[in-house]
Formats: sequence, C-alpha cells, structure tokens
Amino acid sequence: MTWADLDGEPFIALAPASPMRKLIDNVIHQQGIHLPISNEVSFATTVLSLVHAGLGLSVLPMNNHPYLPAFEVHAAELEEPVVTRTISIFTQKDKSLSPASAAFMQFLQNFVKNAT
Repeated sequence: MTWADLDGEPFIALAPASPMRKLIDNVIHQQGIHLPISNEVSFATTVLSLVHAGLGLSVLPMNNHPYLPAFEVHAAELEEPVVTRTISIFTQKDKSLSPASAAFMQFLQNFVKNAT
C-alpha cells in the first residue's frame, strides 16, 4: 500500500505533540496527500478502537502490531515512501553498564545492523 492510497480517507490522528504525528504530517505534506482528520487522540490503543469502530484509518508504528487481534483491525505496510524513525539508547553519564545491560545494548546494535 502506498501513502497516496490514503489520500482523502478519514484519518484518525495522534495528538499534534506526538513525534509520530509530526513524522506523518511531514510525509503527507511532502507527498501532497490530504488526510482529513476525523478524530485526534493521545493513545495508539484509542486509535485502534476508533479504526475498529469504522471511524477512519490511521498510521501507527509496527510496534503496535501485537495489539491488532484484540482490536480486530488489519495492518498493511506503507511504501512509497518508506518512512523510518531514529531510535536511541540512553544510559547514565559517567556510569558503567551492568553486564546484562551491556549485553542487551550489544544485542540491539547487532539487531539493527543486521536488519538494514
């Protein structure tokens, strides 16, 4: 599914302060896509409830997929353009990581490196 396929569809949006909302707004602006906002909410679970109720469609990150069966909604991957997010690992300044934390950080770095 492409972003252009969403043009003109009623859209359930996250709140304007949401980083995901800002990312979506940038993409639709760059692509010249109009998504008329039918509802604006703060939580992804509320988005999924409103999609289930038939009030519109939405765009959420892939980490929401585990919730889809509970809300009886379908997800399709968006392409053209493919949109990514930057993530970060935060640690305390001037403090060594525990062995478990260091191993987890190494796992995440290897996972991301091998996923691209």
